[in-house]
Amino acid sequence: MYIGFEELSKSAELLKGRPILLVFIAIVYTLTACKNGLELEITSNPPHLVVNGVFTSDSLFQIEVSNSSNPGQSSQIRFLEDCDVRLWQNGKEVEDIESIFETKVVMVNGDPQDVVRHYYGTQTTVAREGVEYEIEVSHGDYEAVSANAFIPFPADIQWLNLTTNNEIIDMNGKAYRKLSFQLQNNVSQMGYFAIQALYGNANGSKERIKFYANDPIFSENQIFDEGDRTGGQGRIYDTNKGVFFSSEAFSGQQHVFDIFVETHYLHSNNVFELRVLTFSYELYAYSTSLLLQQSVSGNPFVEPVQVYSNIQKGYGIFSGYSISVLPFPH
Repeated sequence: MYIGFEELSKSAELLKGRPILLVFIAIVYTLTACKNGLELEITSNPPHLVVNGVFTSDSLFQIEVSNSSNPGQSSQIRFLEDCDVRLWQNGKEVEDIESIFETKVVMVNGDPQDVVRHYYGTQTTVAREGVEYEIEVSHGDYEAVSANAFIPFPADIQWLNLTTNNEIIDMNGKAYRKLSFQLQNNVSQMGYFAIQALYGNANGSKERIKFYANDPIFSENQIFDEGDRTGGQGRIYDTNKGVFFSSEAFSGQQHVFDIFVETHYLHSNNVFELRVLTFSYELYAYSTSLLLQQSVSGNPFVEPVQVYSNIQKGYGIFSGYSISVLPFPH
């Protein structure tokens, strides 16, 4: 039932000359008498298979399969352990893909807990650059899905002028050193990339860190604005969130980048390296749209973002990337 202006006017007319409180009560009663004052219709779509498998050079394949759900039904999502998963490389079927359960110990509120992960993985077959891959996934309760993928060849990267360029800038009391490197795109078409700066010690794991840059190739493609600027268009980029760019703005197939990192990361007792990840277009579109969706999540005044998918008749991503590593010499 819909209560409009005319119904409210009739209620007020009946109570003319009576105390204002009674008028207010009558209007409230009229409104609350409507059983369904606001009806919200949500379209329900049938569930589909969701396939997620991202791989890099020389890595085993790990493919997770679940089902999609409608808004408000996230509890109905489940990882599917009884699918038929088939994988081909250059037209030849891979024979060693199996259903795998993997238990890991994670810390939850300071307490260790076992978490079981399920995926379909290869035992010996590893991903290779320049190879065409095709996957098909079927399950008795859902429509079968498929996807094609490949790993692009890695970009060539090299340091420039490390011995002669010792420019230092100060930002918020911290010293940042300038590092210049050249990237050569080895893909004949458009190249898609992500950049990571990492540091650690010689015997331990590395962690991704932030860097400062004033290159429009970064800022034009960046989703997140850290808000920590120092003049011009320069800004701090957090490689934990993903720093993506394409070769669209390159002059030819190469480009020289200038970045600044805190000087203590470059000390001789630390290990610092730069990594450039070369993505397929599909992985680039998926990664950037996923970050954009996360950045607007929970904001009711922003149009929802559809995450890119290359899974035919389903959702998810099946794609690869290559890695170029550039250690900092001491």
